[in-house]
Amino acid sequence: MSAEKQVVRFAVGSDAGAMSTVWRCWAQRGDIYLAPRIAVRFWKFSFHRGGFRWAFASEEDAAAAGMRSGPVMDEWVPRPFADGWVRLFTVVVPMTEVRPPTPWGPNDVSWVAAGPSDSVVNFALVLGPPGTSPDEILQVTGFETHTMHRFVLGSGRPAWLIAYLELTMETAKAAEIERWRSRMVPGKNTEMVDSFWMFGVDGGDNSRFWVELART
Repeated sequence: MSAEKQVVRFAVGSDAGAMSTVWRCWAQRGDIYLAPRIAVRFWKFSFHRGGFRWAFASEEDAAAAGMRSGPVMDEWVPRPFADGWVRLFTVVVPMTEVRPPTPWGPNDVSWVAAGPSDSVVNFALVLGPPGTSPDEILQVTGFETHTMHRFVLGSGRPAWLIAYLELTMETAKAAEIERWRSRMVPGKNTEMVDSFWMFGVDGGDNSRFWVELART
């Protein structure tokens, strides 16, 4: 099993224009990790053979955030969405939430162009059968996809980071975004970026998704 680290950073937009939050995805020692670039020092999503979880980096970070039950915030086991295929996670970026670039613009990012104003870009991390090709991803997902990166795990099983465009957002997800936005308090929990996120569960396969919401 190789200990070599495989890393990709990805976002919607461009480094010279409007952009979404930059995410970092990496594989090491047979496991895959995912986190927003600004949060990677404090918490991350981890995808291990024994299960998947969202956790703080340490007990101290969890305590600072008010977690009394330890660093793990969520654990789950998704169901296959097709024969031999498992969706690990989806980062959802509505075009309405893409915002002006930050002054500390990141480097080495794989960019996906912004779509029409009512559309949504989905970054999905999917686990496929050994020997999977990009053509098979289209067959099982039903979307025209852009392959961002291919991770090779210690078992030889590939995990694909793909991006695909939906012209309209699901009605239920759009309604949930509006409910979250109504809870926003100006000046509260301000960070280095003008966005926060909505975490949810996909009822179809029990995978998790993360929707970006702009503060401004």
